[in-house]
Amino acid sequence: MKYLLSLLWISLFTMLACSQQEVTEDEPLEPITFVQKETFTDTLQHENGVDAIHTGGPSDNNGIRLMWHSHPQAHEIEYYTIYRSNHPEGLSFYQQVAVKYPGGPNIADTVFIDDSDVDLNRKYFYYVTCTNEANVESVPSDTVWYTVIEKAQLIFPNSEAVIDSLPVWFQWARQDYPDQYILRIERFITETFHPLVYIKLIQSKYESPQTELVNDWKPTAQDNGMYRWRIDCVGRNKLYEGSESIWRTFTLNLK
Repeated sequence: MKYLLSLLWISLFTMLACSQQEVTEDEPLEPITFVQKETFTDTLQHENGVDAIHTGGPSDNNGIRLMWHSHPQAHEIEYYTIYRSNHPEGLSFYQQVAVKYPGGPNIADTVFIDDSDVDLNRKYFYYVTCTNEANVESVPSDTVWYTVIEKAQLIFPNSEAVIDSLPVWFQWARQDYPDQYILRIERFITETFHPLVYIKLIQSKYESPQTELVNDWKPTAQDNGMYRWRIDCVGRNKLYEGSESIWRTFTLNLK
């Protein structure tokens, strides 16, 4: 009798567990949380958060980078869906722009770059959802927005330049003047490894071209080699308006 009762309890427990699992699979996952950009983000080796990005190729290529945190239920996610709206206040007209499959459970942040017809000086609003294996979509994430503004056109040093004395001066042009620029210099070790060596927030002189003499970067002959530089334009809304120029390389050859 005790044996039969034990079998009955085991069967009942198994049925309840299976039933609970089915209910759980039909429930939506927790919503995505975006990585928010902060005022110091552009001065870091690895830039985080929603931001403008140069997508390579022709100088007029524009892109907006989105980042969201790894999900606590990452192993249950089948795919992410990215939605975008260009409504002036982001209140409606959201359309799916991409589906992205997760790269693995150990990825700290998930990244998506929107380069699909991104126009200058236009607000784009985004939210992201995640869908589980039962094809149940989560509620939308928080909403973020960004506006890409005109890029700086780099003049000097160009890719053939060899710098053999200090200080180094940099020059770039832009038709419309932002309030601030960011000069970023990285050591070019390989195509995938280029550590940050210098960064400076520069107040606009409201002229084009703009020239900046860099007196506080003091490399020595031991630092000779190839470098790359870029100019970021900072819009009036510093966290949500900006652009990145293309990269230019130069060679340092100090005696």
